[in-house]
Amino acid sequence: MIVNSHESTARSKVLGAELRRWRERAGIEAREVAHRLSWSRSKVSHMERGTRGVSELDATKYLGVCRTPGADIDDVLEFFHETEGLWAQLHPQLLSDELRGQITLETSAREIHSLQLLVLPGLLQTEDYIRALITECGIAKEERIETLVRVRKDRQVLLRRHRPPAFRFFIHENPLRMMVGDAHTMNDQLLHLVFMSSRPHISIRVIPESVGVHANTVGPFTLMDYDLPRSVVSVDTLTTTLFIDRKRAVAGHRDALRQVESIALDQGESRSWLANLANEFDRPREDS
Repeated sequence: MIVNSHESTARSKVLGAELRRWRERAGIEAREVAHRLSWSRSKVSHMERGTRGVSELDATKYLGVCRTPGADIDDVLEFFHETEGLWAQLHPQLLSDELRGQITLETSAREIHSLQLLVLPGLLQTEDYIRALITECGIAKEERIETLVRVRKDRQVLLRRHRPPAFRFFIHENPLRMMVGDAHTMNDQLLHLVFMSSRPHISIRVIPESVGVHANTVGPFTLMDYDLPRSVVSVDTLTTTLFIDRKRAVAGHRDALRQVESIALDQGESRSWLANLANEFDRPREDS
């Protein structure tokens, strides 16, 4: 099977990033890979950038030159055994931050649209909120908590980089009201959302509970748009992130975003709503 036989896709970009990672880990220059395999340098470049078809045989040869361990080669070759337009990656329970594929797709996106109904977007969480969420959910051993907090915070560099993607976050009222940590943690988290929503490349819109069941008929997902590869949707489950780049499926999720957009508060209303809710969490401290 060949991944990306005709066009650049999200999956081919993730595969290319994995190939490049193993080459860099081995301390080998791209030109050395090309020389050892009697390939042109442009072929290696296209493979690593995900802009040319890659056969399973070529990927195996490439990884062999990079002295990649057999078990890790098998993991990479799973890309060739997934259904076209659909693939999944396992991750620790409720924690997709360490997925290199997810990070690759986020960093190369032009626009990122996120619909969240149950938890706040990881890219917008404060450090104290992240720590409290991981601790209270019991999804990591104590010695792993600080590492996971750091990993999630590191992902947020994407929001502050030069020429970042445009972000559109749609967040349901329920996770905004759900107590994580204490009132101080919630107050700081909500004020952080107010601050982030003032940035020109970030839109945060609240879906009020009063709209009824409409927003809940759509599950949480993230849709990423690119200049070159076609768009991809990612859906997080308990231990797996599912990636979809089938055009019809992506179009369906885009339609869902339009429906949510029609019922969500606008940006100004959302900013005021978040500020008012932050004040509600601040009151217990004033009364104490």
